[in-house]
Amino acid sequence: VERDHVRKERSEHLAFQRTMRRQYYARRELSMTEPETYLSTIADGMDQAKVRVPRMGRESKAITKQMDLGLEGVLFHGLLKRMEFYLVPHTFKGGSNVTIHCLNESLKRMQKAYADAGLRWPKTWFLQLDNTTKENKNQFVLAWLQLLVYTNVFDEIYVSFLPVCHTHEAQC
Repeated sequence: VERDHVRKERSEHLAFQRTMRRQYYARRELSMTEPETYLSTIADGMDQAKVRVPRMGRESKAITKQMDLGLEGVLFHGLLKRMEFYLVPHTFKGGSNVTIHCLNESLKRMQKAYADAGLRWPKTWFLQLDNTTKENKNQFVLAWLQLLVYTNVFDEIYVSFLPVCHTHEAQC
């Protein structure tokens, strides 16, 4: 009985995750078919354990210091698809400042790419973020997004969070 209950809960969880991901894919598709109306972006970070340098097959006593770095990625979908990466030193790693900085710098470069291509800047932004309060679900990120609307960078911004443990975009 317990096994059936766990299977049912897992099935419901996976169905919910698939529904959320389908919605994300639909928003991503809109940015591809109507790039002057919709912009779709996904941003996510990777902890220092995966980007620690130097990476050695065997630990050396001569080199015991390693640089702790985080890696932030910002992927824009659509006609002007682009991916940007930011190496973040451990002293700055995590938090809303990193999220806002990476997204803001990426948006500025994307605006320039739109202008260079002779495209009108989209007024609706679909933003897919990692499901974490420390970096994304907080008053500072929301205030920055509100500022983008207030200053007419966008008319509408839709922020989405995939369920915990299902936040990574596999189809880059």
